[in-house]
Amino acid sequence: MKNIIYIFIGLLFVGCASKNIDYKVKEVSFYTPTWYLDFNQTVLNRLIDTALKNNEDINIAVLSLRQAMLKAGVAKADFFPTPSANAKASTSRDISKDNDWKNGFSSDFSLSYELDIYGKIFDNFESLSWDAASSNLNLANLKLTIINSITDTYFNILYINDAIRNLKQNLVNLNELDRLVITKYELGKEEILSVRQSKQNLLDLQNSLLTQQKNLQTSYEVLKNLTRSDISLDDLSLSGVELRDISLDIKFDTLKNRPDINEAISSLNAGFYSYKVAQKDLYPSINIGASLSDSDTKLSDSFGFNIIGGNLSIKLPFLDYARLSKQVKISEAEFEKRVLTYEKTLSNATNEVIKYKLYYDIDKQSYENLLSIVEQRVMIVGIYESKYALGKAQLKDLLEAKNLLISAQNSLLNQKYRLLNDEIGYYKAIAW
Repeated sequence: MKNIIYIFIGLLFVGCASKNIDYKVKEVSFYTPTWYLDFNQTVLNRLIDTALKNNEDINIAVLSLRQAMLKAGVAKADFFPTPSANAKASTSRDISKDNDWKNGFSSDFSLSYELDIYGKIFDNFESLSWDAASSNLNLANLKLTIINSITDTYFNILYINDAIRNLKQNLVNLNELDRLVITKYELGKEEILSVRQSKQNLLDLQNSLLTQQKNLQTSYEVLKNLTRSDISLDDLSLSGVELRDISLDIKFDTLKNRPDINEAISSLNAGFYSYKVAQKDLYPSINIGASLSDSDTKLSDSFGFNIIGGNLSIKLPFLDYARLSKQVKISEAEFEKRVLTYEKTLSNATNEVIKYKLYYDIDKQSYENLLSIVEQRVMIVGIYESKYALGKAQLKDLLEAKNLLISAQNSLLNQKYRLLNDEIGYYKAIAW
């Protein structure tokens, strides 16, 4: 009978052995973004510093990181014996006899320790440590997101500032042109259709100006929510921002710095160790303990610790195989989910880099074409100004040429902003 029990337990151990996952723990890196400093925008740098100090989401993430680190610290304590102590006082009396009350006092101090035979305690500590690393990387990713948002909003405000200036200049020209059309109409030299079209152009331009002013207020609100501060950027212009050439070679090697990728790696590592812990939950565990105790009818004599004791306990969790084996499968499925998340994150990051590089190449060519168009428009306005001064061109022709120049300058401004966004997107993607 005894042999049958041994064979049964042996078969249980064989059944407990789940498949091992072929995975090598990966290292992670912590990244501090500096790409925005290369634009030499003092105001932008100050806004980012302010946001990183004041943002509530960052403060919440810091607390989450602290919790994760404390959990890892608790798990680390399992490497050492657990002490405990207690003291007890009691009194009793035999009510069947007329005896006096009997007082009793006892005290004991003990240590207990689980032998980490299979490395389960170590694996649990590693899992929680990688959870803490993941929280740290989540904090880094949040900071990067805030930096990206502030940078985008800052340059958007500069772009809108320039767009509003151009629209106002265009409005001055259109008003002058409108007055000219009305005068010519009153003299019988223009049709009513020209007057109606001129008014329509004015209204369209005024609506465009109102739209940009609304967009400006929206961007300021975003900036205020991110930095928790009020600031005016009305005097700043996109013209003071120099474009930088993106390298011809796509730098995929820097992707290893991205916090989202490293966070996925940390989560993957934590999931791997959690799976190992779930496996080892099936294995027997051995606890050893030692104690010093004493008892007496007098309180002062109950702390002599004259009695030494020891104990050994063995737990057989595999007897609950049906329940624990399902936990192993759950942990395995969770690990596989994290593998897919990591692969998706890496793929998305790679595609993002390629996308912004292609966008940049296309938009740069358009920007260079618009530079040539603006140069041509400047020369055309110069020709009309000379002809108008000599009385060989009408004021209407000169004003229309100036409006076409402003329109081309607006297109160039828009294209520069688009090209700048491509650069910023590329630097974000490669974790420069």
